[in-house]
Amino acid sequence: MICEREEEVEKFVPQEYWTIDADFVDKRKKISAKLMKIDGAKPEIDSQTKADKACSDIKKQEFTITSFKKGSLLRQPPPPYITSALQQDAFSKLGFGNKKTMSFAQQLYEGVEICDEGQVGLITYMRTDSYHIANEAIKEAKEYITTQFGKEYIPSKTIKHKARKAAQQAHEAIRPTSAFRDIGAVKKYLSKDQFKLYQLIWSRFLASQMAPAEYKTTTVEISGGKYLFKAYHQEIAFDGFTKLFNNSGNGDDIKKKIPQLQEGMSLKLSELFPEQHFTQPPPRFNSGSLVKELEEKGIGRPSTYAQIITTLSSRKYVQQDKRRFQPTDLGKMVNKILVENFPDIFNTDFTAAMEDELDNIELGKDDWVDVLNDFYKPFIEDLKRVEKITKDIKKQTIVKTDEVCDKCSAPMVIKFGRNGRFLACSSYPDCKNTKPLEGDIEKIDKKCPNCGAQMEIRQGRFGRFIACSNYPECKTTEKISTGVKCPTKDCDGELIERTSRRGIFYSCSRYPDCKYAINSKPVSKQCPACGHSFMVEKSTKTHGDHLYCTNCKHRLIEEKEAEKAKA
Repeated sequence: MICEREEEVEKFVPQEYWTIDADFVDKRKKISAKLMKIDGAKPEIDSQTKADKACSDIKKQEFTITSFKKGSLLRQPPPPYITSALQQDAFSKLGFGNKKTMSFAQQLYEGVEICDEGQVGLITYMRTDSYHIANEAIKEAKEYITTQFGKEYIPSKTIKHKARKAAQQAHEAIRPTSAFRDIGAVKKYLSKDQFKLYQLIWSRFLASQMAPAEYKTTTVEISGGKYLFKAYHQEIAFDGFTKLFNNSGNGDDIKKKIPQLQEGMSLKLSELFPEQHFTQPPPRFNSGSLVKELEEKGIGRPSTYAQIITTLSSRKYVQQDKRRFQPTDLGKMVNKILVENFPDIFNTDFTAAMEDELDNIELGKDDWVDVLNDFYKPFIEDLKRVEKITKDIKKQTIVKTDEVCDKCSAPMVIKFGRNGRFLACSSYPDCKNTKPLEGDIEKIDKKCPNCGAQMEIRQGRFGRFIACSNYPECKTTEKISTGVKCPTKDCDGELIERTSRRGIFYSCSRYPDCKYAINSKPVSKQCPACGHSFMVEKSTKTHGDHLYCTNCKHRLIEEKEAEKAKA
């Protein structure tokens, strides 16, 4: 799945498109709207020339309100957590990896010492794909909600959340063992990260038993000639479950408030805002989205999600860049070999199909011997076939080059190792000369302090580093510095690039004396909002590439995009 997504990203060709927003006025009232249709169809504006032409034509039109509607909508509470959803939210909200999430969940399940109660388990079993909640727990939740928030926050009827078809439902959903053991009651007994996870589980469970949130909506359509603009606004009327748990990334109020208008009213076009965009490639998987994809395709089970991702990383089949998975050269090669030689097993439908067959055995619809034979006989034949061509497969991983070994003059070949591709002498083991691929070396404007040769960035076992180009004659190496001073008080270190099994991070050069570390790449730019000494590079679905201040959370979106466009 990760390799297939990488292929999609590599093959992706961005397509230009334009959107047009407009401001309309009626006396002193201003309405902001978006162009939604041209001649009754979705706008297809793929160049500045077409955008300019459309804007010029729009300015000639007379606009009237063709529809003005007020309404309401209900936003239903989310279900309590199952394993996959907990891992996704812990990643997106808390920054926890899957293994870390399950480790802290295990600790909360096993229990902590609480005052006179002794060892108390704080949550139910954390490996589950069932939304079922015990009646006693529902009753207790309603009592807590009524006491803390009022009867109006109790839904008119108990909410039942339906599990997906493949769910085994051997346990309840993940919930606190007592709703009355709220976050204030347990905080002093938990570590910082334990508390964060418990707070997430506790608030989600209580929210799942609360009344829906209610919103007032206003929709207005503005027509002029063949152009249709639309404005939409929603504001909260009753907060319901969002009083405790808001899983929306957009807030409760959307767009600017729309004044009271009437159908048939004329509006004057005040200003147009054409904006250029480019389509984006499908995003690479992160820990949360990969678990979601595994769950949807029926691959793995609640107890295996974290282990699957840990194995991918520990065997160096994948690496992380900006907390997203990319296949390594080793991962791509292993995937290619397995998919080509075992197509029946290495496809995304195999696990789900096997689960269906096991369910049918349990129900007495299928015979278990027949099911095993259907799998085992073709598998054995594939194994025998592959055993005969093992040497040929190994040869496929070696790529010939025109480069000559500088020690024995034999041809050099590209091989695969635990750290990726490298050049090796074809006369191995008689000649053991190796060196990095030219494409894997990044030249930098710096001279070696020992021999004066050019320094370069290379990839090693422990990540990227700066090395002398005269290696192995000169073995000078350095860490990659960001040029940003460590923000820790009285520390004269600087932030350097390091690598862990979770990917690249940045920490103080004076470690272990100073343990300051950060995941995002720091940039030597002072925050214009609070004056913090540096900002970091961020990339999100909502804001794209931008600079972000870790101190005051200020974002420099336009500047980062301008820098990228200039580059």
